[in-house]
Amino acid sequence: MIGPSQLIDISDLFLGKKRAKRLLRGMQEIETQLTIFLSNILMCKRDYEGLPKELNSRRYLIEYMLYWYGIVALIKKNNLYWLLPCYQSSSLNMYGEPTEYYAYGLNGESFGKIYTRDEYNKNLTIIHKQDAVLFKNNVTCTPQYYINKPLIKRLCYLWQTMGIQNGLSRIKLLIYANNDIAPRIKDTIDEVLNNNDISCVIPSEVGASLIDDIKESNFGGQYTPIDNWYDFDKTFSLLLSLNGITNNNDNSKRERQTATEIKSGDSFTEYSEYSKTLFREIAIEEAKSVFNLNIKLVDKVHEKIKAETLEMAKAYTGGEGESNSQEKEKPITEKKTPTPNK
Repeated sequence: MIGPSQLIDISDLFLGKKRAKRLLRGMQEIETQLTIFLSNILMCKRDYEGLPKELNSRRYLIEYMLYWYGIVALIKKNNLYWLLPCYQSSSLNMYGEPTEYYAYGLNGESFGKIYTRDEYNKNLTIIHKQDAVLFKNNVTCTPQYYINKPLIKRLCYLWQTMGIQNGLSRIKLLIYANNDIAPRIKDTIDEVLNNNDISCVIPSEVGASLIDDIKESNFGGQYTPIDNWYDFDKTFSLLLSLNGITNNNDNSKRERQTATEIKSGDSFTEYSEYSKTLFREIAIEEAKSVFNLNIKLVDKVHEKIKAETLEMAKAYTGGEGESNSQEKEKPITEKKTPTPNK
């Protein structure tokens, strides 16, 4: 289980703390952009309807917390509902599930102990009733950030590799010059050749002459970025699939795939999505039981695609839509001709 000290609090950026600043400062530019890009998509991918009015304008917080923390508690204090990060105590029930958590605000304010399961004593008598609902990102409460991190690192590596290869392929000359005069020689050569990509001046402390040596360079031959872009696309597709997002990066190769290969890829994405949706739906059921809230989980993009597909089906079938389309797809049963009496 990931401890609270390892969790990332993006609010630290606004509170002046160093942890998140140090995290983002240590990233390369492409890594930062991919992290923010993917987190924004996932925070908007699922929407929650039926939340209390004080949370309705902050309904993105559930996915925000699950992405960075892996868990978020829905609690009720002073007749108001709150969505807060929390960390577990050492108390476990018979199933090994934590029953006690400590909730706190992103401003550091403590909300005290909460109970996400009924707590029993040795006589199996309830000593603490459940008074909070725990939303979990997955069965291990692992933040989605930690799941995505290795693949985002891989994408960053591929991006850097393409830049390095591109830069090296443009260097044609290596000039070893006196350490003191090397910068001026570089500027002079670039001005004369009118191209600052074909030469590289290397300072040298050996030798008293201004220019010690000039060598023609060839770093790895011709630059072919297509291979790295292929790896980048495959890694990016896997990253999206792990987050339950379908993509069309491999559509150009689907004509060379069997139906089983295509369905297996789609099924992997669907299972990845369902593995997270399941625990959100469990929390929604508990919110109904504990707080009598009728919360509904909605995938807005999926609903939009479904509605557009239905409209296209109506246009194709002359307005009958899905039902008529299904009737047309029914297999035609062969009629048996009656056997004449002998």
